[in-house]
Amino acid sequence: MTAVCAFDEKMLLDIVAVVGVDLSKWSTPEKFVDCPGLSPRRKKSGGKILGHEKRKMKNPATQAFRLVSRTLWNSKTPWGCLYRRLAASKAIARKLARLFYIPVTQKVAYDETVWTKKQEEQEKREIVKMEKMAKKLGFEVKKKVA
Repeated sequence: MTAVCAFDEKMLLDIVAVVGVDLSKWSTPEKFVDCPGLSPRRKKSGGKILGHEKRKMKNPATQAFRLVSRTLWNSKTPWGCLYRRLAASKAIARKLARLFYIPVTQKVAYDETVWTKKQEEQEKREIVKMEKMAKKLGFEVKKKVA
């Protein structure tokens, strides 16, 4: 678990002290994330999303995962990049809670290659977005040949 940049030994001990090692009482990662109140609560009426409920949680697991997510602000890793892009510690805390649940229950190691794929996809989306913006403003984008 310490292969993930956000989790150091002290943070893991804090989370394990609060949550425990036996995560069998939560059958899915979604239920595990929902227990400390990290999943979004949408206000719906007639199928339309009207907003989101603001929940104040005193759950120590919530505070532990949010503390872990806030440590990523100055990190130069893909997790830090994601934190700065989203600018939402609760969203990152939710992702970290899922990342904590899956290896503990399935006994698998953390795989960093997933992040390189996601980062490449994000860069492609940004390039397409910039090309559309340039076209809208009347500019033509030419790719530089190396």
